[in-house]
Amino acid sequence: MKKLISLFLAAGMAMSLLTGCQSQPAKTDSVSSITAPEKDVEMQYMTVEEAHDLLNTDGYTFVDVRKAEDHDTSCVPGSVGIDMDAAKEGDFAAGVAAMQILTQTTDDNLVIVCYSGKSYAQATTNVLSALNYDMSKVYTLEGGYKAWTEAYADDVELSQEITAPEKDVEMQYISVDEAHDLLNTDGYTFLDVRKSADYNTTCIPGAISADMDAAKEGDFAAGVATMQVATRNLDNNLILVCYSGKSYAQASTNVLSAMGYDMSKVYTLEGGYGAWTKKYSSDVQMNSIVAPEKDVEMQYVSVEDASGLLGTEGYTFFDVRKAADYETSHIPGAVSADMDAAKEGDFAAGVATMQVATRGMDDNLVLVCYSGKRYAQATTNVLSALGYDMSKVYTLEGGFTAWSETYPENVEAK
Repeated sequence: MKKLISLFLAAGMAMSLLTGCQSQPAKTDSVSSITAPEKDVEMQYMTVEEAHDLLNTDGYTFVDVRKAEDHDTSCVPGSVGIDMDAAKEGDFAAGVAAMQILTQTTDDNLVIVCYSGKSYAQATTNVLSALNYDMSKVYTLEGGYKAWTEAYADDVELSQEITAPEKDVEMQYISVDEAHDLLNTDGYTFLDVRKSADYNTTCIPGAISADMDAAKEGDFAAGVATMQVATRNLDNNLILVCYSGKSYAQASTNVLSAMGYDMSKVYTLEGGYGAWTKKYSSDVQMNSIVAPEKDVEMQYVSVEDASGLLGTEGYTFFDVRKAADYETSHIPGAVSADMDAAKEGDFAAGVATMQVATRGMDDNLVLVCYSGKRYAQATTNVLSALGYDMSKVYTLEGGFTAWSETYPENVEAK
């Protein structure tokens, strides 16, 4: 059915060009006689999960109403592209002309796919209503193509013209200091290409999420679909923010290059989000993690018991003192996670630091602070808010002071 519709659409457009000002067939209403509704027609929505279940089902046609070049780049598999950009911009007659052939060649249920399920879909709904299509059969994909690519990144149809480069495209870097100076500057967009779950926790203020995890794992088509939505109508300088400035940023750079983006405008944040939080821990945006109303109870481990766990698989020692003090001396093998800002009351900075430190980890954690009190308490509060398994979080009783007094020979000094 979808191939047949596409053929009808192509044939219809060809006939338009051939006939010029000749009258249309009798069953085609004059475009000028079809008027826009006085107010927006109410849309009915379909979730991406429901839509995915209906893909390739007889009686359902997916209609991609985004700009033609975006549909041609990547789209929901099998969808029919009908560019409704003019209609979205207020040219109702152009929208009627674009949609009229479809309404005369099918009576399927229509799933309208636009960018985010808003303006393009609304313009299309208004046109279909004016064309007297059965509106009980018209659905808007909730969240649009953006939601589709987030939920089904591996289920997109990619233009054959966009192929992965044979080798990695060279990245150009920008330091965290240079990037910080450009924050909120016109002409610069920060693209956070980490997993959306991590972006949803904390991010650089104003950064846009473009989850490139699938692309990093080798799914180039999914990366194109994601980046196409993220960069729509953009010709800004892009600053790619990944975890450490490596694999996620490289995958994004490869995709942007294949898409024809001006690569002189694409920069990778050197050291990634981890470097940002170390240098500008107070300058992060906390999205959904809130501080507990009261201090979370800590569970302790003695220095003797902790000594027996040092170097044991499944146990990570987190030194949450100031980074400068960690550099001077610390427990051998301990990982530095400076929580000074969190101890001073900056919960968002603490979340940013600990989110990076614990990414992909489910170890038992031994928190090492100065005396086993305030720094450890701030860290415990943050870990609890992040949803870490608190049965696995221990505070070193007496902190680094007790350790260095008990095991002065077992300290790594600068």
